[in-house]
Amino acid sequence: MQHGMDRVRAWILLKVTEPAAVVAEIERSRGKPQGKFDMGLLSWGGDDFVVVRADIVEGESGWNLVVPVDAKPGDALNTAIAELTKAAGSRLVEHTVLRVTEYHPNIPHQSHSFVTAAEWESFQAPELKPGERNYPASPGANPWG
Repeated sequence: MQHGMDRVRAWILLKVTEPAAVVAEIERSRGKPQGKFDMGLLSWGGDDFVVVRADIVEGESGWNLVVPVDAKPGDALNTAIAELTKAAGSRLVEHTVLRVTEYHPNIPHQSHSFVTAAEWESFQAPELKPGERNYPASPGANPWG
């Protein structure tokens, strides 16, 4: 593990039928959320685990849903995985876990990202500049997620 990593970070890869329905279940309310918005598992888990986002993807591998997770050491990652596979339910074909052993840059909030004007209009964040590269503290300000 990289020096200074005191969290467990992983990419959860899932093969599911109906990925949009699985994402809808991931985003289904689970009670009082943490943060500003109720986004289901994306805003639930407290400090134990953070489901960063759930991206529907395509490619030759067959994996069609990629979910980055940040968790406390111990069982928190397994709890997050259990919640994700439960959300997939009978749509789950298989899953695998890619644990991060190093991330670069090694200070996550040094990451860059690009925010389009349309994305910025959807959620206006004064610290971001629409239509250009943002550094630091951008929506992609964690290189592993």
